[in-house]
Amino acid sequence: MDTSTTQRRHRFLASLRLRVVLAITAMLVPLAVLAGLGYAYFVSSLRTLDGAVESLFDDLHVVAELQDQLRRVPALYRRLHLDPRPEDGAALALLAADVDTLFQHARATGLARLHGQTGLEQAAATWASLRPRLDPDTAAGPGDVTAAVDTVLRHLGEFESTVHQATRTGLYRALQDHKDAVLVIAAVAFFGFLFALTAGGLLYLAVFEPLRRLRRGAERIMSGDLDHRLEIAEPGELGRLADGYNCMAGMLRSSQNTVQLHTIHDSLTGLLNRREFKARFDTELERARRYAQPFALLMVDVDGLGRLNEELGHLAGDEALRILAVTLSRLVRPVDIVARFGNDEFVIVMPDIGADDAVATAHRLRRHVAGQDLALASGAPARRITVSIGLAVYPDDGDAVEPLVACAAAALEEAKAAGGDTVAGGPQAAAAGEA
Repeated sequence: MDTSTTQRRHRFLASLRLRVVLAITAMLVPLAVLAGLGYAYFVSSLRTLDGAVESLFDDLHVVAELQDQLRRVPALYRRLHLDPRPEDGAALALLAADVDTLFQHARATGLARLHGQTGLEQAAATWASLRPRLDPDTAAGPGDVTAAVDTVLRHLGEFESTVHQATRTGLYRALQDHKDAVLVIAAVAFFGFLFALTAGGLLYLAVFEPLRRLRRGAERIMSGDLDHRLEIAEPGELGRLADGYNCMAGMLRSSQNTVQLHTIHDSLTGLLNRREFKARFDTELERARRYAQPFALLMVDVDGLGRLNEELGHLAGDEALRILAVTLSRLVRPVDIVARFGNDEFVIVMPDIGADDAVATAHRLRRHVAGQDLALASGAPARRITVSIGLAVYPDDGDAVEPLVACAAAALEEAKAAGGDTVAGGPQAAAAGEA
């Protein structure tokens, strides 16, 4: 089996629709089967009871009619014996034939097959012995016929008593079966309910629990936690939905990072922009106040950027700014903050550094920039650029953002007024530069 077929099978088995169908089937099929079996058993018990009662009435009706016909025999025989008339003889013969037929029917019933030896066969034998003596020409008297008929009736009574006893037993069993059927149906309902609960629990674990995790994960993503990922390792709809959520969260995080990058960084140089610089400058000032630590603010300006743009074009001026941004970021410490402050101005915040170290760092930056040969324009000869740097130190030059920025800007103007490529502000700035 190839990989694609295996993957399709895994996706099918993990399908949300398949899980729902299987769960519903697990609930309905056992209930339907158990209900069908219970109903069939209940109907069977009712049929057994109805059949027993119906058969009893049919068979007992034959016995009752036989008893009625036998009771007519002595009276008809007595009347024929005392006053023989042809019509009475024919009636007695017809009555005897009816009794014979009823005996045949009685002996063919289910009751006779079950209980014939307990009275019915004796009654039939006694009747068979009485049958020839019903001829008026015989010497049998009415008393003998009456006694024989009574014997037949007594045997039939024994048979009937036996049948009644057996019938009561059969009815009791049928009623007991009916009761058992009711108990079976109750048990079916109970186990069906358990099956339904089990299937419902499986449905919850297979469908609604992953959906609940999806919902909670989506809520975390919507609340802003774009680093959260949904962990549902399934190849079905839920797994694909989780992958979609994770992909969406990743795209949102990427978009947010892009927006944040453009919001806080300068598009040309990649350094922090002026707004972000002010926010971080405030944070650094608060930290310096809390721990009583000094820090330095350097304001850097490219000398002659306007003339450079006129000679080589604005693209060359932009390239000079990008190179300067890279140079400044590479030469300062990781904890220092470098930002673009204006068109050709940069600022550097240097935490935990005093005035002397700040001046030395400013001159090191100036000398490094001035010592580079830069190819700023295609086909143009390499040239060098210089920078002027103004310096302010906390808390000597101010204890707030505005005074420190103003002090650094004034020092920068002083450096540019001195001809550029110099550092102004801070103690012994010029001496340090000469050194």
